[in-house]
Amino acid sequence: MLGPTIEWHVDTGGQDAWDRYVAAFDDVNYDQCALYTENRWQNRTCRLRILDDGRPIGGAVVTVLKLPALPTGLAYVKSGPLWRLRGEPADIRRYETIVRVLVEEFARRRGYHLIIFPRPIPDIQPLEEDALRRLNFSIRRDLADPNRYLVNCALPEEEQLKSLAQKWRYNLRKSWKNDLETRIGSGAEEVRIFTELHRQMLARKRYGDHEPIDLIPGMINDLPPQLSCKVYLVLHRGEPVSGAIVARQGDAAFYVFGATSESALPLKAGYAMQWAIIEDLRNGPFRWYDLGGEAGEAGLKQFKKGLVGREGCILRMPGEFEYTSNPLATLAAGLIFKARDIKRFIKERRR
Repeated sequence: MLGPTIEWHVDTGGQDAWDRYVAAFDDVNYDQCALYTENRWQNRTCRLRILDDGRPIGGAVVTVLKLPALPTGLAYVKSGPLWRLRGEPADIRRYETIVRVLVEEFARRRGYHLIIFPRPIPDIQPLEEDALRRLNFSIRRDLADPNRYLVNCALPEEEQLKSLAQKWRYNLRKSWKNDLETRIGSGAEEVRIFTELHRQMLARKRYGDHEPIDLIPGMINDLPPQLSCKVYLVLHRGEPVSGAIVARQGDAAFYVFGATSESALPLKAGYAMQWAIIEDLRNGPFRWYDLGGEAGEAGLKQFKKGLVGREGCILRMPGEFEYTSNPLATLAAGLIFKARDIKRFIKERRR
């Protein structure tokens, strides 16, 4: 049951106002920022502010997907909801309150099939999983890419080196002998260099352009300082060979976009770049650096596993937690997921 002091409302302000609101939370991430989600999903998102006795305690960006022939659909919360206010203890009862609000608003009032995919943070995700199960959420399908690779970036330099897998450490030291230069910035020139490197990579590998890299300037320049992103580049004799966009948000950092040239692999540029990222993150309030998944690629899995090392964490995500509101909503959600799976299959076949 929700207490009498709990209230919530749909946020109708601009993107800037919402992103200032979520910047106060330790569990914020770009999937809960208006600048990213509204441009990614256009008019299919809904932002919910949740208050207790008039004081903000949480919120969520909810992506709402419907089918033309049905009056209901899917309400999806990715890497949310937000509930850990900066400087306050992580009381799981607050999380449960916020999830109950989402159930009330989207499953009961609006009749949607509600899905929550927790943020992959080792200390917190198991607590959220237990709470979701207590609140009658369940998992109905396995994830295609369940493993999340997280580097403990709060270690001193020597401990970080010792944590690396032996082969990863060997390749890192080889990269140091290859006349590589690392460059970290957030200016227009760094963005231009990364964007061009990314364009060349897509052309070389004949990938479709599915990543919203057009959002990079906004993610760097238009978000509050607590949600900042940086460009990391590796150059060989002045030529860019590897690059990454890293979101530094709340108490974690996230690898968002990456790009490489054809010479990056023999130069071991990826090792130099990831080490430069970790060195930079060590100076901030970040415990974890989220490398994402492995996408079914054995080489990528080995690279990330070696970087995570002994002191990091490979977190196996159990899946998407679903709350069934009514049979029609469940049917709509199933059809939407079928369409997603087909789209993913086509994307993989094009590679």
